[in-house]
Amino acid sequence: MNDPSLLQTDLLLPALVVLSLVLQLRARVRLRSPFINWKRVLAAVVVGLVAALPSTARPVAMAQTVPVTSVDVSLTDAGLQPPSVTPASGGSIHWTNSSSQTQAIVADDGLFDSGNLLPGAGFSIALAIAGTHTYHAGTSVGSIVVAAPATLLAGAPTDSATSHIPNQAFPLASQQEFSTHPTLGLTMSRTRILVTLSPSATVSQVNAALSAANVSVIGGLPPRPR
Repeated sequence: MNDPSLLQTDLLLPALVVLSLVLQLRARVRLRSPFINWKRVLAAVVVGLVAALPSTARPVAMAQTVPVTSVDVSLTDAGLQPPSVTPASGGSIHWTNSSSQTQAIVADDGLFDSGNLLPGAGFSIALAIAGTHTYHAGTSVGSIVVAAPATLLAGAPTDSATSHIPNQAFPLASQQEFSTHPTLGLTMSRTRILVTLSPSATVSQVNAALSAANVSVIGGLPPRPR
């Protein structure tokens, strides 16, 4: 992410100029126009700058936050907390019996069985099989959604990253994935980002940036052949 070739700098100066003008305008009209929604003004400026980018299409990839490697679940008298977890492939799940009675954790697909757990006892497993695994703890039902291993760009480290963007449709997102941005006031995804790649970026540079950001490639629009 620190490599200059990965950054789009040709609009940096115009962006700073426009932002300076917006801040000056806000200072001058604050007393006379208290009803101006500056969050929307700033959002409009950002959208305008994006629209002003050169018309040459850049290859696009979509990345998504990688699930955590370990999670904790509590067996309480009120049920499982949380009832559903999403560890990464090979990640571990640890249950603690925080209830007042003996509990047993049994997978519906037969992958694991904790046996009887006295109050205060625990049970841990590691799952590498991707998919949704349901289980029971008494009358409570839980689920473990094991994500596939993180996907990065394939190819030799020195290859151009744009030549290795997967031709893969972006998966549909659930409504629960979206929320309102606290600053811009716009509805956007909480786990997905859309990334454009510089023509000079290499596979190793992009993969290093993706790994540092803890994200995985889930779709792409490679450059069209000329």
